[in-house]
Amino acid sequence: MAKIRLTKQQVMNQYDVVFDAGGSADLSQLMNYRTADAYTAGSYGWNADIYDVSAYMPKEYRGKVALVTGDRSFGTHKLSYEMVRKACDKVKDTRSFDKTATRVRNNALRSMLKEAYTKVVGRDMGR
Repeated sequence: MAKIRLTKQQVMNQYDVVFDAGGSADLSQLMNYRTADAYTAGSYGWNADIYDVSAYMPKEYRGKVALVTGDRSFGTHKLSYEMVRKACDKVKDTRSFDKTATRVRNNALRSMLKEAYTKVVGRDMGR
């Protein structure tokens, strides 16, 4: 699946919550098994990758959620370095792409998103 080019405005309009992960190289450990769904670019070239992470949210949450990473990332809510670091620490020893490794990565991502959403909205998502 090829990445599609979107503008920042399109991303902000398309998603209810946009988490800004900044240029965190740590997050690449968590997302290296996924291809970004979209990207933004400007006059200086590539700006950021956009990952649709709605599928990682519990069923009770009906909105669309994106995770933006890159040198010129953006979002409605900034993920803290500590939050990203904690999620990446859970997968630092996972180098393979078998089912167990994928499950570990998915659980770490889901946990990070749940914590971030709880802090942003101020209520627990359940599960």
